[in-house]
Parts: sequence; C-alpha cells; structure tokens
Amino acid sequence: MEYLLLVLGFVLLIKGADFFVEGSSSVAKLLKVPSIIIGLTVVAMGTSMPEMSVSVTAALQGSNDLAVSNVLGSNIFNLLMVLGCCAIMSPVHTDVTILKREFPFSIFVTLILLLLNSDFSVAKVLAGDEFFVLGRAGGILLLILFGMFLFATVKNALAARENGIQTEEYKVMSPVKSIIFIVGGIAGIVWGGDLVVESASAIAETFGWSQTFIGLTIVAVGTSLP
Repeated sequence: MEYLLLVLGFVLLIKGADFFVEGSSSVAKLLKVPSIIIGLTVVAMGTSMPEMSVSVTAALQGSNDLAVSNVLGSNIFNLLMVLGCCAIMSPVHTDVTILKREFPFSIFVTLILLLLNSDFSVAKVLAGDEFFVLGRAGGILLLILFGMFLFATVKNALAARENGIQTEEYKVMSPVKSIIFIVGGIAGIVWGGDLVVESASAIAETFGWSQTFIGLTIVAVGTSLP
C-alpha cells in the first residue's frame, strides 16, 4: 500500500506543479509581467515545488534527514542524470555566461551549506563524530543569498530583453481558470508532499533503511521528475 501511496504522491506533486506553473504564468501575463520574468521566477520555482513541499513537510514532522537528503539528492540527480541524458541525445550548447556566473555560484552555495554547521565543527561532522545542524541564522543567510541571486538574474535578463533577445510566451487563461489552476496545483503539491513523506518513511522503516538513503534515492528522483 505504501508503494501505491508513494506513486500517487509523486503524481500529485508533478501535476500539481504543472497546474501551479500554468495558472501562475497566466495570472502574471494578465498583469502584464514580462515573459522572461515569469520564466525566471514562476516557472523556475514552480518546478522546484515538489522538493520544497516534501522537504518542508518532512522538517515539520521531524524527519530532517529526509528533508536534507531530498534536496541534495535532487541536485545530484539533476546534474548527473538529467544533464547526462540530455548530452547523450544531443551535445549541450549553452551561453558562456553560465560558466562565469551560475556554475561558480552553484559551487559557492554548496560550500556555504557545508560551512553553516551551527557549532562550526565541520571536521567532526566529516569524521562522523557529530551531527550537522543548520540553524535559523543559516537559513536566513541562504534565503538572502537566494534573493541576491534572483535579483541579479532578473536584472541581467531584463538587460538582455532590451537588447532584443527573444523570450518564450506563456499561455493566457481566464482569471477564474487561472485561480482554479493555482489553488488546485497548491493542493496537489501539499497533499502529494504529505503522501510522499509518510509513505517513504514507512518504506524505509519496513526495510530498515535510513531516511537519508531513501531521500537521496527514491524521493530525490521522484521530486526531480518535473
């Protein structure tokens, strides 16, 4: 039964994220928000909603190992599996600015996370003598860094838009339909997150697996599917 609930949870997370992105993008277009801003905010964050829902739900339930391992596992899956599959099908060509900005920033924030242990005992953590603890101050710092990164990205995107670079257009629905999509999407994401956390924890207990293991594997892959 837990396996069916896990699959149902993943379906709700994925479809909920799709509905949320479509509804939010439509509202943004109705409010005359530039397409490039929609892509960098609503769409980018919407596809990460499954990870956020699962990790926040897990943290609220005290399953912190599952919360952290899901985030790290999703990043590993995206970099290795998703990008690897894309490269096998066709060589990946991208803007050189990604090598100058996004790549270094991605490495930087990973190092920051490692160093944010609340009692600064990274050596003990790596040696297996102590737990890693991310405190509220560390969480605030991460959110500030995210805000700075988002601001810089939007600023650069608007500059590129002024230089005539084309951006994707998003489908516009009626206001009522857009709201229904947003509300339905959020409901699916929240419910799906609950199902995934509960079923994944039950499966881990059944086989004697750690929450870290199942978070790095099954849950990380499922939440990365969008």
